Amino acid sequence: MEKKIAYAECVSILKRELHQTAEIAALQAIIKKSVRQRQWTNFDLMMKTLKKIGSDFEKIDKNRMDILDNTYFYRLSLGFKPEERDILNDLYRKLKLEALRIRLENDSLLAYINESASLAEDFLKKVYPAAKGRIYGRNGTMAAPELHALEMKI
Repeated sequence: MEKKIAYAECVSILKRELHQTAEIAALQAIIKKSVRQRQWTNFDLMMKTLKKIGSDFEKIDKNRMDILDNTYFYRLSLGFKPEERDILNDLYRKLKLEALRIRLENDSLLAYINESASLAEDFLKKVYPAAKGRIYGRNGTMAAPELHALEMKI
């Protein structure tokens, strides 16, 4: 038996997801600018905020998937009136495009970071070959590889 899904509930969920993706995209743009300009002051805070927004988005998306009950979105939208279906499909299409744009931006930032890390690693190997690519902290112990910002003063 197929359950009846409320139009208003679908619109509400899609609009919340679109709002979350807009927040993610805005914060991602700030992070990208910070990384490229090497401004690390609030980097960890921005990453925590981004993680929280992403977690909130996952909850909303899981709610949407529970409502869909493993049904394809466009198949589900066929159960609504044509004008309602057009609005739902438009919102869903915008959500998919925004998610794709965020993913592409994220991939380009990750490629930039990986290239920069590789460049820094090669630089350290050339300048100080005895370290064999390891990074040491202020107290002389080898620094653990963490996902925190590393700032080199050269």
